[in-house]
This record gives sequence, structure tokens and C-alpha cells, in this order.
Amino acid sequence: SASAASTAAKATAQAPASTAAVATATAPAVAAAPATPAVAATPAAPAAPVVAAAPAAPAIPRPAPGTLMVRTIVAAGDAGYQDGPGETARFASVEGAALIGTNLYVSDGNGTAVIRRVNLLDGTVSTLVGKQREGSTVNGSFAESRINRPGPMVAVGNTLYVIQLGSEHGGSCIRSIDLGAQRTDTLTGNCDRKGNFDGDKATALFASPRALATDGK
Repeated sequence: SASAASTAAKATAQAPASTAAVATATAPAVAAAPATPAVAATPAAPAAPVVAAAPAAPAIPRPAPGTLMVRTIVAAGDAGYQDGPGETARFASVEGAALIGTNLYVSDGNGTAVIRRVNLLDGTVSTLVGKQREGSTVNGSFAESRINRPGPMVAVGNTLYVIQLGSEHGGSCIRSIDLGAQRTDTLTGNCDRKGNFDGDKATALFASPRALATDGK
């Protein structure tokens, strides 16, 4: 038994170390990797200047009650033809209007065939040109002038320009009403003929004009 124990002891002493132990003992030491140098922080971009907010647009004040009014200048009522105060005046058919100063000029058609004037200061209505139910085409002084089917009109300076929608002969033309000279004339077109032709006053023709606009010239 002593011999067996001795033999075992020798075997233990001569046995090689475990692989793990050998690897640990014989592997060369690995030098630690040098530390990565610290990267300097990128300096922050300068802050954008603070832009002051645009001041809010002031609120448009609401008008106090009673400061705006809509009123009837000429009393509403049955269609007809009557001059006088706005409470009693009547129109047959308003076809056009233009404003000069404190006077509103109105084309009154539908057989009435006159140009009316409304004084906006007191609402009084009067007949300026033409005579009721005498629709025709006559130029001259206001007293002798006649107009047939007056339509849309515009004002340039102290002159009214009105479309005559038709005539006793079926034509269409544009008439002028000079308030200073108190006379009417035919601006262009042939009041006795319809057509569509450009040209000077003597040759131009209109078929069915329905509106006017002006640049003052």
C-alpha cells in the first residue's frame, strides 16, 4: 500500500498542468490599447440674433351703433313717374345711374324715356332730359332733347354718357349729356341702325350695348 501511494504521488507530480493553466501562464501579456485622445467639443454656433416679433396689426374698431345708416332716398312704392320730394317721387324702371357731386342721375326707362336727377341733400327728384312717353332721338337743348330707352350711364367731369338701348328705328347708340352747356349729342353709333362696326362717329355701329366703363378719356 505504501508503494501504491508513492506511485500515485509521483504520477500527480509529473502530470502536466491543465490547458487553461498553461495558456494563462505562457500567453504573453497584451499591452492595453492606448486611450483614444479626447476630441475637443465643437464650439457651439453663435446663437441667431433674436428677432422681435412684428407688432400685431391694430384691430379695426367696430363702428359704434348708429354711426352707419342705410336709408331710402326715394320712397319705395308702386312703379310710376312722379317728380317731387323723395317721399312721393316714383320711378318707372331704373336702368342706370351716375353720381356727380351731390346729385345722382338716373336713367328711367320702361316707356318713361327720361333722365332724372336726385338731389342727395334733400331727396328731391326732378326730370333733367326728355319727356315722359315721348321716346325718340333728338339732340339739342335740354328742353328740346328726347331720349329713347335710356340705359347704363357713366360720368366724366360734368358730362354724362348714357347708352340709348334702342330708338324708334331700332338702332343703339351712346348719347352725351353736357350739364354745363345743358345740351345733348350723339357721341358714337347710329341711333337708327344696329350693327357691329368699328370706326369714327359717322360709321361706328352697336348691336346691343349693355354696359359702360371709362378711364376718364
